Amino acid sequence: MRKFLIIKPTNQCNFDCSFCSSKNEEKQLLDIDYLVGIINSLSDKYSLDSVINGGEPFIVDKEYYRKLLDSKINSVSFQSNCELLYENFDYWKEIILHPKTSLGISFQLGNQRKNSKDEVFTKEKFFKYQEFFKEKLGHYIFFLYVMTSDNSNLDQIDEFAEIVRKLKVDCRISPTVKSGKGSNCYIPQYRSIKIYNYLLRKHKDVIRYISPIKELLLNKEKCPFSLNCRSSITDIEADGKLYFCGAMGDRKIFSLDEDCSMTYLKKECENCNALQICHSCYIRIKDLSEDEKDDIDLYCGQMSVFSDTIKEFRERNEK
Repeated sequence: MRKFLIIKPTNQCNFDCSFCSSKNEEKQLLDIDYLVGIINSLSDKYSLDSVINGGEPFIVDKEYYRKLLDSKINSVSFQSNCELLYENFDYWKEIILHPKTSLGISFQLGNQRKNSKDEVFTKEKFFKYQEFFKEKLGHYIFFLYVMTSDNSNLDQIDEFAEIVRKLKVDCRISPTVKSGKGSNCYIPQYRSIKIYNYLLRKHKDVIRYISPIKELLLNKEKCPFSLNCRSSITDIEADGKLYFCGAMGDRKIFSLDEDCSMTYLKKECENCNALQICHSCYIRIKDLSEDEKDDIDLYCGQMSVFSDTIKEFRERNEK
């Protein structure tokens, strides 16, 4: 059985992004011996893969990751802003080139991603880093596109699709969540589903690179559309506490020893044709139920269109 670990070695970061979901806290470092102990105990029952985020992973010393890579973990995927890695690649080379390791960079259009010097991480710098890692690794690297209320108009989505088209590299759209500073630029969920529908309609040629849409089209599960997330994912925070997923860890709600049962938005949901796709993320349901900016009827309408499109594609693919 496979289990996916979200590991946050530290809550500290060299960037100061306006959408960051991590809360401002005292400096924390996840004890590596404690982490390796969790991994080795889980490995008796699960096949373990991981993503490393935070905080910024490369604030931590490389000896930390030597120990992690020597553990019974199958894979270690770093999700980083990559500035420290770009500035000191030779120091990190043995970690990045390790056969268990993969690398991803975080990026989105707009001026919300800034380093500690208040410099915007621009599209030009993003491409500069991509070319650098292509030279060092032989390929462009995965990127995480954070979607906020300020970078989600359709012109920007067209520009995002053009970036994917140029790089031809896997990426993931990740809407902001209501945690930390991210609460100030939270994107209503009907808008995020509307954008998925727009991409499916206008940019079909790049969908094969974009998570979580591409997995849904292939009848595979991918957060936040995974019905098995509570059994297949564990989030390990920098303070050592365990949660069902990273979004819950960011908010410090629903640790593994608390109840996290599935709920419905409204009574009609139980018999809705879109139920399997729609009601698969507890955090999404919680935010839809509580946030005044979210219109549940608008969300249901967009999700119905999205679900029908996914099902039609699956049926054509099966034939």
